[in-house]
Amino acid sequence: MIGETIKAKIIEALNARYGSWSGFQDEQFIEDETRYKRRVAEETQPLVARAVLDEMVQQGQWDDFIAQLELAGKRSINLLYMRTPKSGDLKLLYAPALAGDLRAEFCRAFFRLLYGDGGAPERLGAFVAFLEANRLPIYWTFPTYFLFISDPDHNLLVKPSTIKDFLEFIDAGERWNRWPTAEGYQAILDTAAEVGAAFEEYGRPDLIDVQSVMYVCADVERGKVTSVESTSPRQRPGIFKPEAFALLKDLDDDPTVAFCQAHQEELERLVTVPFQHVFRSVAGRLSETIRATMETDKRLFSIFAKNDFGRGGAWSHYWGAFYPKGSKRSQDAQLSMWINHELFEHGFYIGNYGSTQRQRFSRNSQVHAQILEPILSQLIGDNVRFGDRENLIVQPDGTFAYRDGSEPTWAEFLQDPSRFNNDVSYFLAPEDLVELEEDALVERVLDSFRRLFPLVLLATLDEPIAEIEAYVAQEFPELDEEEEEEELQPLLPLPDIAAETGFSQAELARWVAAIQRKRQAIFYGPPGTGKTFIARMLAQHLIGGGDGFWELVQFHPAYAYEDFIQGIRPRPTASGGLEYPVVRGRFLEFCQKAAQCKGPCVLIIDEINRANLARVFGELMYLLEYRDENIRLAASDQGFRIPSNVYLIGTMNTADRSIALVDHALRRRFAFIKLEPQYMVLDAFHRKNGAGFDPAPLIEVLREINRQIGDPHYAVGISFFLRDVLAGDLEDIWRMEIEPYLDEYFFDQRDLVKKFTWEQVASRLLPGGQSHG
Repeated sequence: MIGETIKAKIIEALNARYGSWSGFQDEQFIEDETRYKRRVAEETQPLVARAVLDEMVQQGQWDDFIAQLELAGKRSINLLYMRTPKSGDLKLLYAPALAGDLRAEFCRAFFRLLYGDGGAPERLGAFVAFLEANRLPIYWTFPTYFLFISDPDHNLLVKPSTIKDFLEFIDAGERWNRWPTAEGYQAILDTAAEVGAAFEEYGRPDLIDVQSVMYVCADVERGKVTSVESTSPRQRPGIFKPEAFALLKDLDDDPTVAFCQAHQEELERLVTVPFQHVFRSVAGRLSETIRATMETDKRLFSIFAKNDFGRGGAWSHYWGAFYPKGSKRSQDAQLSMWINHELFEHGFYIGNYGSTQRQRFSRNSQVHAQILEPILSQLIGDNVRFGDRENLIVQPDGTFAYRDGSEPTWAEFLQDPSRFNNDVSYFLAPEDLVELEEDALVERVLDSFRRLFPLVLLATLDEPIAEIEAYVAQEFPELDEEEEEEELQPLLPLPDIAAETGFSQAELARWVAAIQRKRQAIFYGPPGTGKTFIARMLAQHLIGGGDGFWELVQFHPAYAYEDFIQGIRPRPTASGGLEYPVVRGRFLEFCQKAAQCKGPCVLIIDEINRANLARVFGELMYLLEYRDENIRLAASDQGFRIPSNVYLIGTMNTADRSIALVDHALRRRFAFIKLEPQYMVLDAFHRKNGAGFDPAPLIEVLREINRQIGDPHYAVGISFFLRDVLAGDLEDIWRMEIEPYLDEYFFDQRDLVKKFTWEQVASRLLPGGQSHG
């Protein structure tokens, strides 16, 4: 029960916020806390009405069902965190598992959450059990938001930090449970009922009134409100007033300097002063990384008067921007805030005259699109608008839509940013802006700028990816954790590889141990021994269960240091000249990507001995031996070290170049694993295949050929013959792959070549000696 001491403490908190709180009909209390909550409930309740969702379930309209929930979430104003939907309070809807067969079961489980049997706590418990059984994200806000909007008279939205802080405020912290449970929700509802009963004399509160009291007390618990004196007008909700938009509308109707002069005091009080106050508050809370790059102090704001050679015109909007130091606010990349009578905008933009940065931004976006799209989609989300504000319309619910009905994606934007005027922004309608507390607005703009800052790096750096990934890892470490949980590589156990390849588990285990010990190994042997195949299988084994990855690069005689490590690459500038940036090669790009992972990452270098290794590797020769060292690379001032989770697996065809000819210093740095023709693998493959092909005669002929060759580096391997239906392909394989190889090797021993032509061996290899050609 809420005793008199706790009741007095709650009243003290309400008075601290509102001066002299007069009850649930207090105008400022309604304006700040209850009106927008009631508006959300009224506008979203029809979207999740029982009849609407039930019909979708009956018709199996699962995509429409999910879209309906998404729409209801987007209309939450600030009850849900929606800035980055895929990692915000609606992230459950974007769980990869819901893209498959689980989608239908999820929709049915959700319907039971809202309209199933039993009370809300019991239904919540069942829904959480469904999520847990299917390894879906579990958190308070998603299910309780929809319980709230479907029945606001009996259910409460649980925002974890708010409810936890309120329970601690009333000395009931033991009632808090970090994870949603039936018991935990019942305890919260019971607490709300106790508060309502204690404050009956103040106007018969409903659950929205009680929830609003909880919000205010939680603010006090967090130290956001301490006394009446500390709550100045600017700290009160709605730093921008409705009168500001009426004034800006009048300015839009009469965009003149004369109007600005006549209404100078009003423009300052309603527009420029609160605007600059919010913007400078954001500046003061930006990270040192952003402040080191951006100008956040001088020449930040526009003026209303136009520079129109004395004609007396004025702009009907006001804006400010942070821009790269040494650049110009009106021309270059910027994190900006903008307001007129129709909307409030904050986001990223490059000025129309910023030709150099615009071109660099476009080039970097296109070149690095494959890397950038997942980063930006997760970091910024899809709840932004691309392009000029003139292309948007305000819908009746206060959200913004594109005039042409399109829904551009990050992939489209990165393909051609100029199509969208290099503009990525968030928008608020006036009616939503005036309901935001100052702290909430500052936090929203600050969060936007933190997430959009990588776009500034795209516009200002020739090689931005390493900086972007380092910034994201430092500023948003939780994104890496989420990604790690969601995208672990599948396991490939050694027994499975043994069954697939025919190699013994013991031998495979020795190879894996050598790779892990040395961190770089080379499989070498004659053609057809399965070197690349086994390298791929072991790479998948090494990364299994972690967040790493594997890639393959093939060396050739023309491969150079500039291709593998880094080098200077000329490219045209906007003025028609040339610039010479240092461009990362394949290995540095691989290491850059691997540095963002915790698990092993494997680079397979196929046919490693076909390139001039000492020339291609350069400083890598040193780093392969001294893995913990950091050295400066040629043509660069930056140091480099190989991440500890990077493994290299090379393959070497000894028929092309003997191991004896490999640079001795390089041989010392790799473990060398020899592969010879494994006849028992060939035998096991066809016995298991069950296609009726007897491999014994083929193995006998191969042994005979390899005895005649007499050099294991040039032996004929078995991978030519690992085919499901070999009998039908055998003649073609022999004539087109085996005979040319023997022609080359026995070029001066024609009798041996003739001995192993198809005409001579067909009768030994196939039943009846019949040709299948």
